[in-house]
Amino acid sequence: MPIESLEEQQYTFKADVWAYGIVLWELATRGLIPYADLGFTDILRLLKSGHRLMKPKGCPDNLYHYVMRRCWLEDPKRRPTFFELTEMMEDVVRQLRRGVSGDALLDGHYERVSARSFTVPLTTSTNSSDSTIITNL
Repeated sequence: MPIESLEEQQYTFKADVWAYGIVLWELATRGLIPYADLGFTDILRLLKSGHRLMKPKGCPDNLYHYVMRRCWLEDPKRRPTFFELTEMMEDVVRQLRRGVSGDALLDGHYERVSARSFTVPLTTSTNSSDSTIITNL
């Protein structure tokens, strides 16, 4: 949730834009839970001090910097609109098809995963190395 929703219970289209950036991050991490090891107060403090979720491994640079990070701007007025996001995502896809975005290609190989090939832990890890998912602006 964006700062304005956490502090003042303001839920607007611009708060939805923040949430869209989070959904993109969750997709790029294949379902990790953002800020999983942090409580409400810690999340709010980190967000207010400029920290944001780190770029997921394998996430295209332009998707992270050009789209996600702009969705998480502190000032809601500076976040893109959904119309702008549509255009931004079209740009990202075009660049990925051309192979312009760092370490990822749109048509790249994805690992094949079957339901029998993995398990999901029922508890979250308390290992401090697992909580390095945030970065400062």
